[in-house]
Amino acid sequence: MTPAARRMKRRLERRQRDALRGRLGRQRYDHLINKLAAFMRREWQEDRVPTLLAHEGNLRHSVRSALCLQGWKWESADEIARDLVQAALDRVGAKRPTWLQGQREFEERFINRTRCKICHFQLPEGRRVFCSSECGSVFDARLHRVRYADEGRAYELIARERDAPR
Repeated sequence: MTPAARRMKRRLERRQRDALRGRLGRQRYDHLINKLAAFMRREWQEDRVPTLLAHEGNLRHSVRSALCLQGWKWESADEIARDLVQAALDRVGAKRPTWLQGQREFEERFINRTRCKICHFQLPEGRRVFCSSECGSVFDARLHRVRYADEGRAYELIARERDAPR
């Protein structure tokens, strides 16, 4: 696709999205963003959810449902719901974690362990996750293999390691 054709396609998609927003009405669109953002912020500040992103799916579903009940087509309603929820997330300053931060290994750095993650021996004084540098190297090698494998191979490696006897 040529650059000019790509620009034309993006322009057409933008017009279609703006037409959907226009169907909702600018004031109503802004009002919904404010309501969604206020709800997200309140839930998070009152410690009802661990993150601002916690209600993203539920809110998208609720908005989409309400629009469908008002006669919108599912695809249009879903697109507007996605845009509304994303705008609300932007307004409250929600930031998505990186892929690495979303992995189990990232959070485990904050867990107080008594046994080695690899060999399960008692951790020596001053060690937090692994009993030795060898166990740490084994873990790093496993993580490296999974992280840099293609998608199908990564699933295979994870399944094999999960099912391996210890």
